[in-house]
Amino acid sequence: MKQEVYSIKCPEHIRIGDPWYFDSVRDKRLYELVVDYHPERTFEAGIILGEEDVEGELIEFITVYLASPQSIKEYLGGKAALVEIWKSREIRVETDRCLVSIDDRSRRFDVGWGNAWGEMLELYRGGCLDAVKITLDMPMHMSFAEMKQTMQELFEGLNPFPAEKE
Repeated sequence: MKQEVYSIKCPEHIRIGDPWYFDSVRDKRLYELVVDYHPERTFEAGIILGEEDVEGELIEFITVYLASPQSIKEYLGGKAALVEIWKSREIRVETDRCLVSIDDRSRRFDVGWGNAWGEMLELYRGGCLDAVKITLDMPMHMSFAEMKQTMQELFEGLNPFPAEKE
């Protein structure tokens, strides 16, 4: 598995979902279908770009962590302690398209399939929200280099995350 870890400027607003949902769904059901999230002002952020071989096909994906300053290094380093409570929500698409908006920057992805395209997890410690984890699969035709370039365009301040010395 190939993986690169970066710190990013914590976004003020993240919207991810099928553009059709944003245009057509007007009730509380929209919350179940998309991500429309304003991170805590105290959160810091990072992103993991990954590529893994699944039965001979390379699959690209991203994982965004929005977490308390005390916890962000643990999450990005893969060393986070167990969380007490978690809430999970699938990010679904029906029209084979997904819109990703980070503050004032947007990109529409033609994902090539309907159904689940990612997941958002709310992670709690001590009864308090400690982090939000958003994972998205990238379209099959997108290379690792293209994914990295796209994330540089979407997320401000993409810089290599320093690895912990053991």
